[in-house]
Amino acid sequence: MFESRYLPATAIHAGAWRDAQGFAAMDYAKRKIPIALVVGDRDAFFGGRRSHRDGECSEAKGFDVAVTIIKGHDHNYYVQAGRSTRNYGVS
Repeated sequence: MFESRYLPATAIHAGAWRDAQGFAAMDYAKRKIPIALVVGDRDAFFGGRRSHRDGECSEAKGFDVAVTIIKGHDHNYYVQAGRSTRNYGVS
């Protein structure tokens, strides 16, 4: 959020706003960049319900948010890295 003026968008794998103070960082964004949240339905740290909640709260602040839940996936990004990045047009 603090670097939003330099980024066209952001994608977060297996992450979430940890608390209200962290979520307040969105107020510092210079631009309302699109956000992609990608999480596995078996992630022990950040589950799908939490990602949907964070997406809804981010949309309420004016951000365009896409939440993707990967079935059978846990917190290990490296297992999904190639497929996840291809889904967002990154090579």
